[in-house]
Amino acid sequence: MSVRVGSMFPSPDRPSSKLLPLVSLKLAQAIDEELMSPAGAFSIDQLMELGTGFSVAQAVARVYSCEMHSRVLICCGPGLVAARHLHHFGYRPSIFYPKQSNKDLYQASIQ
Repeated sequence: MSVRVGSMFPSPDRPSSKLLPLVSLKLAQAIDEELMSPAGAFSIDQLMELGTGFSVAQAVARVYSCEMHSRVLICCGPGLVAARHLHHFGYRPSIFYPKQSNKDLYQASIQ
């Protein structure tokens, strides 16, 4: 499996010339499958919470301080985890949610 290197987000403690490693879609899917297997024992909502939403919120907070950039527009799919975390970090998220879902997991995320 290949690992691609690249990043759009420089951080204050890492010069922009250094890049974050990114994994391929195929590798990311394999990791998700392993984490949700009986041996991994993670649920999809746990992975959304930790692996996606919280990580996105941390990346935004690391690059854009809440004091200077308190308003943030969240363009999202069915999960609103990053918006919730950014709200708890002190940001004021506005949400653009073009395709809403009736699935239980997604309905729970908007309540």
